[in-house]
Amino acid sequence: MVIDSHCHLHDPAFKDVPDVLRVSLTYDVWGVIAVGCDAETNARTLELAGQAKKTVWACLGFHPDWEHLTDADLEAVERQVAEQHDRIEGIGNDLVLRERTAAPTLKIGRMVVAGN
Repeated sequence: MVIDSHCHLHDPAFKDVPDVLRVSLTYDVWGVIAVGCDAETNARTLELAGQAKKTVWACLGFHPDWEHLTDADLEAVERQVAEQHDRIEGIGNDLVLRERTAAPTLKIGRMVVAGN
């Protein structure tokens, strides 16, 4: 049994995610940790995890190499984490979930943020 530990299922290359998961299973890949890269792809990742609860686990992210992302984009991801923390398994790409509580504490680079 294999779990893909970092996959961007939101990528347009995965047009038919249920089929991708079905084919993956034939190669003994039983699950995917799906990682978003910004607020939009995080939302898609959450949607996919909601559709395949036993095989897709969502991690929200803020991609450090996407130069078009702004501070406002980071704030949007921070809001997503605070609002959706009970639906995510982790935080990727420079965002680290410190504890899973009603008010999650995040470390973003060197900055620590307490959720609402």
